[in-house]
Amino acid sequence: MKDLLTKNIGLKLLAFLIAFILWLVVVNYDDPVMSTTFSGIVVDIQNVESLTDIGKVYEVKNGSNIISVTVTGKRSVVESISKENIVATADLTKMSIMDTVEIQLSTNKNFSQLDSIKSDSNSVELSIENLSTINLPATVVVDGTPAEGYMLGDVTTNQNTVRVSGPESLVSKITQAVCNVSVEGRLTDIVTTADIELLDENGIRVEGNNLTTNIKSLNVTANILAVKAVDIVYSYSGVPADGYVVSGDISGDKNAVYIAGKNTVIEGMSFLSVPASAINVDGKDESYTTVVDLTKCLPDGVIFADENFDGKVVVSVDIEKTIKKMFNVPAENIAFYGTRNEEAMLCDAAGEELTTFTVALIGLSDSFTGITAADIKGYINIDDYMDMADINEIKDGIYSMDVSFSLPAGLTLENDVQLSVQISEEE
Repeated sequence: MKDLLTKNIGLKLLAFLIAFILWLVVVNYDDPVMSTTFSGIVVDIQNVESLTDIGKVYEVKNGSNIISVTVTGKRSVVESISKENIVATADLTKMSIMDTVEIQLSTNKNFSQLDSIKSDSNSVELSIENLSTINLPATVVVDGTPAEGYMLGDVTTNQNTVRVSGPESLVSKITQAVCNVSVEGRLTDIVTTADIELLDENGIRVEGNNLTTNIKSLNVTANILAVKAVDIVYSYSGVPADGYVVSGDISGDKNAVYIAGKNTVIEGMSFLSVPASAINVDGKDESYTTVVDLTKCLPDGVIFADENFDGKVVVSVDIEKTIKKMFNVPAENIAFYGTRNEEAMLCDAAGEELTTFTVALIGLSDSFTGITAADIKGYINIDDYMDMADINEIKDGIYSMDVSFSLPAGLTLENDVQLSVQISEEE
């Protein structure tokens, strides 16, 4: 038996090869009928405007627009066709009362030479709804926080609203049109494009093949601002009523604030100045409070870093009644400067040397505490007198000259003081 199988093995192989070649020739010459199935064919829905024109929209049910197609024909024809040559359409103008549309099959190559073309489904099932359209505000959701010492400023977009259209059942769920932008660790402004997402009231994304928007994305600019703490400096204008003065420093319920802006703008700011015109004490005869809007004091491009601060501060101004006290000041407390200063002395109207003179000082009672006549000092500048009198030389005689005083803090003269000064050569 072994010899029977192995004897003349070369001749046997040659005979097998010749037989196979003859079979191929016969088969190809006969060109037999065969079938091939193509899966994942997408049905093209045609004449959609027949629904949209009457305010309707469709949704394909159960994936019925994805089919398998089997073509049958001679082998040479079938093998010349690929999946891309299969044409499956469904014309919405021919929709049945059951909301189904018959599938039409063809090929764009050798169609007339096929024996048959069939699919595993004869129709596309549709869900027909009213077409709904809404307009929503375009909202930017910012994620993360900028780098330490910086904060998020204005966020602007190129579009304020988004128009959404689609099946009423889906559109009715949509409450937000948002896009997300991250500012985590940022030191500089962000300019980017962000895709729009449609969300329901719970923040869950709403999706559907027939949901459309007039725009797909937003151009977003997010300003990143540097933050800095500055003191508030208050000042006032006007004069209180006669006999009253502003006592102590003016203070507000905020004496420092955090501001934010571009580094180039705020790096030179060491304080925020409240203009004197914002706090006027004209004619006031008692302490009072006023509200100042600090936003009007901010330079362009600068904001308050605390988003909960509206810029309003309550400013307190203490106004107290003054008292007057008389002091007999020793003449020796007055110094002389300028031309012939060593030949000058205070005198009375008769030319007699003056030992004391009286001044009236105005101030708060606390300002007089511990003050004596010895603390009241002044000087007379003879050169200033000559300039005012427009004279080049001062001769012997008696002159009435202004006295300048260096007074204790909180005290002022009731009236300007002039004293008689005698100029004469010393013996």
